[in-house]
Amino acid sequence: RSLDTDPFRALLRECYSSHSTRGETVRAQNIKVEPESIKQYGKKAQKHFDTIRQDLQIMANTIENAPYEGDNAADFKNDCGDMMAKFSKGFLADIAGIATCVRTTTTNIAQALGGQPIVIKVDGSPIHAQARRSKDGKVQSVDTIALGSLPTILNTRFDSIKAELRSHLHALEATAWEGNGKKTAVDSVTQFTRTASSHAEDAKKSIIDYVQSQLKAIVAVDK
Repeated sequence: RSLDTDPFRALLRECYSSHSTRGETVRAQNIKVEPESIKQYGKKAQKHFDTIRQDLQIMANTIENAPYEGDNAADFKNDCGDMMAKFSKGFLADIAGIATCVRTTTTNIAQALGGQPIVIKVDGSPIHAQARRSKDGKVQSVDTIALGSLPTILNTRFDSIKAELRSHLHALEATAWEGNGKKTAVDSVTQFTRTASSHAEDAKKSIIDYVQSQLKAIVAVDK
């Protein structure tokens, strides 16, 4: 569904048009919007999106600060960093799409029925990443226990991100807002949420599988 469409204006035309059924005039639909409910939703949405960005940054920092040093560690951290950067860029674009969808619809509500449109800001800039590491031939070291805990930490953060997406969708669904405009917004955000969650699951598997394969290789040679 294109974010450039104006579903609420189309809805208004439909709602205020009428047709005859056996001589009776029937209105298409009633619209009900409680501005305070929309405002509170906006605050919740902003919190969910801010938390998601924080989780992305924490994952990037956790990988960078893993107790693993040396030439192989440089490759490992550069590769993981590249995967996180690629995922984060696309994922933040997904989040921005959700925010734009809701912002567009609520702005139309404000223009047509009164009230203030909500403002949701999504920081789509790349998450902060350390400079790429180079191989310096210095001491090679690794704490296998700490590195072994990395998959669990990443799994927890990825699941947290998906939980924030679900909570955001539930907050939108719970707004005191009736009409086709809400259905359009919920349907669009539901699709964005599914897409973003799928991207998160794919990234989680790729990154965790890579970490586990590296750990397995390290342990295999220490016998």
